[in-house]
Amino acid sequence: MTGREYVYEVYKAGSFSKAAKALFISQPALSTAVGKVEASLGGKIFNRSTTPLTLTEIVMAYIEATEKINDIEYSLHNRLLELSDLKYGHLNVGGANFFSSCMLPKIIQVFSKKYPGITLEITESDSINLYERAQENHIDLIIDSGVFNKKQFISHLLFTEQILIGIPADNPINDRFQQYQLSYLDIMCHNHLQKQECIPVTELKDQVFILLNKGHDLHARSMKIFEHNHFLPQNVLYLNQLMTAYNLAVAGIGLVFVTDTLVKLATQNELIYYKIDDDAAHRDTFLAHTRNRIPTKAMEKFIETSRTVFPPS
Repeated sequence: MTGREYVYEVYKAGSFSKAAKALFISQPALSTAVGKVEASLGGKIFNRSTTPLTLTEIVMAYIEATEKINDIEYSLHNRLLELSDLKYGHLNVGGANFFSSCMLPKIIQVFSKKYPGITLEITESDSINLYERAQENHIDLIIDSGVFNKKQFISHLLFTEQILIGIPADNPINDRFQQYQLSYLDIMCHNHLQKQECIPVTELKDQVFILLNKGHDLHARSMKIFEHNHFLPQNVLYLNQLMTAYNLAVAGIGLVFVTDTLVKLATQNELIYYKIDDDAAHRDTFLAHTRNRIPTKAMEKFIETSRTVFPPS
């Protein structure tokens, strides 16, 4: 890495120790590299006597120039890839655990067969980190569902998901709601998208719910559904991954909010599903990229491939 890149990492991290960890180098080595840049500029970039670091006027001018250089280099790189006519190139796609493990492999299988010269890299993280990294040009496309900053990102719709309630088949409460039940086959055949009676959610208030943690779009939607039905479940198990929540429901632990996409991709079908009458039970799945860049041909072809693999319901 160049001295410019070291300085930029310290600027982003806000401390030498955090930047050193991110760069996988020792803090003294990082300080030495930044010191050489400061020597060439004839002044201190960072005020090391404060915690966190405070920035000098020199660093603000330096960072502004660095970001311009990064944009130029990135644009040049993308232009060269365009000229290669997809014979070679690199594409980084980011997604949360469910998208990375269940959806991206199916898209990549088709994309890589059509464009073998494009090297694909997958970044798996939470949505907040993915959008931050995309703004830093470390991620080209994000596959996601739910809310995003429309001032900073452009989305390309893949399909609209239906959120359902999954109840373990051996839960006695199913006997009360037979007229509302949906099977795995119903969802595979898209019968749930037709006119279908919805379960009265209020009658589930005494049940055990398996929910995702705060920060997940599905958590926010679950809370809205509870709010609209004027109750909060008292017995809740919170998890960080949708697939884990689904598998615990399959094991009979409790009720779970799932998407019809997950049901179609799942290998186990021991749940009985119910449609929900609520605006929060519909969400878009999309690919997104920052507004400050023009999509490369590789990005366009990845979006096109994704829409063929997962066509609108």
